[in-house]
Amino acid sequence: MTVSAAPWAGARPAEGSALPPGATRSARSLLRGAVTTRRRDLGLSALLTSTHQLGESMVPVIVGATISGAVARGSARAMAGWLLVLAADFAFLSMSYRFGARAGLRASLHAEHSVRMWVADRVLDPAGGVAQPPGELLSRATSDAMRVGAFARVLTQAAGALAALLVATVLLLRFSVVLAAIIVVGTVVLLAVQTLVSGVLRRRSAHEQYAQARATVLAEDLVRGLRVLRGVGAQRGAAEEYRAASGDAVAASLA
Repeated sequence: MTVSAAPWAGARPAEGSALPPGATRSARSLLRGAVTTRRRDLGLSALLTSTHQLGESMVPVIVGATISGAVARGSARAMAGWLLVLAADFAFLSMSYRFGARAGLRASLHAEHSVRMWVADRVLDPAGGVAQPPGELLSRATSDAMRVGAFARVLTQAAGALAALLVATVLLLRFSVVLAAIIVVGTVVLLAVQTLVSGVLRRRSAHEQYAQARATVLAEDLVRGLRVLRGVGAQRGAAEEYRAASGDAVAASLA
């Protein structure tokens, strides 16, 4: 994840925000300050996402218990009882996901809003100090806000994934130590691979931001100087330059 905090380094918190002291000295501190503006929603979403994953993990366990405890014995009463348990589990996991997703979305949107407000506060600061052109600043602020919001959602999903992993491992330990070990080792390997891949994604993300900012700045310049371009007959050359910059931005986004 790439967050370019430099354009608004030194930003002051907007009214109503919860930016901790020094939160804009680095991209990491800005990210931490943004995602914690709605701690209650973030925590609630993490909790409900975890309970949703716990319910999902229990589905095969309940189905297995239904088959071994009711179908195999041919007991209609036991079958009805286990089906009720299964229905209750689905209702539980469904409601957990519904309200957990709502809380996660609130936390994500507020994190995005906080970043946009801090950017606006920094840009409008009477002391000035923002060196980037307006178009580039807008492009980077927009992309950073989206990334911060996405990171808030990833945090809650990670909590649910960890809960599911722990439950699955504990349940499998009762039946097969080998299967439980495979899950743990496979998770470690997967995380290691993701760490290697994330470096490539960060570099491409930074290039994407740069290409989008360049295209936005060029578009801003073209709009401002449209009359001049028409006066000297340079519309075609300007259009070709913007088309090339826009193509580079598209290619960077796809990459």
